[in-house]
Amino acid sequence: MRGALIIDDPRDPYARHYDEEYTITVSDWYFTESLDLVRSILSPDNPHGLMPLPDAAIINDGQPAEYEFDPTKTYRVRLISYSALAAFMIQADKHSMTVIMTDGVYTEPVVVNQLRMAPGQRYDVLIKGSNMGGKSGNFPILFSLDHNADWTLIGDDGYAGKWPYNVTADFVEFADEERPDMVVPVWAPEDDSFWHTFRHDPRLPDPTWRFIMDFVSCLDEAGIPR
Repeated sequence: MRGALIIDDPRDPYARHYDEEYTITVSDWYFTESLDLVRSILSPDNPHGLMPLPDAAIINDGQPAEYEFDPTKTYRVRLISYSALAAFMIQADKHSMTVIMTDGVYTEPVVVNQLRMAPGQRYDVLIKGSNMGGKSGNFPILFSLDHNADWTLIGDDGYAGKWPYNVTADFVEFADEERPDMVVPVWAPEDDSFWHTFRHDPRLPDPTWRFIMDFVSCLDEAGIPR
């Protein structure tokens, strides 16, 4: 069993910047049980200790992913990755997202069109109806599973990466209208290493103790990856 643990911050600097909030979780998914996956990693037939690739992507652990949307409101959307291995590319149709938090740390507002969310990572974004360019209606948020060794490499087909597993959350203004499909021709997510903490506050205080841990992957005497 797993789920999102949301802690309301009484000193949230963005508390008055949105009307409602939603939480969306995504994860890679394996059809094989975890014990068998670990055995495959530690098998002598896997001398490089390669990780097994996921078989699918899942949103909200299979629960519904439709959200009422009022274009006159601003929504805080908490995006959470439960992934074990693969990252997710994210785009909210043609609508911009304003990032206000990453991994529990408030950021200066950053307007983005695409995000890349690593395993275990979290983003909080604001989606405003006023940023829809005068349009109204239903729109999807696409999550594409990135299980590529390097998603930037151009393949023989002229495209970067392979994207066979995709899931969507639908923001719905008109319940009786269709849920549109979405295609992203090129992924170019924002580089979050250039973002600043809110008011440039330090992320964490200086540590009292420092521990350096050095790990080395190797084969043991039986030829099993460790």
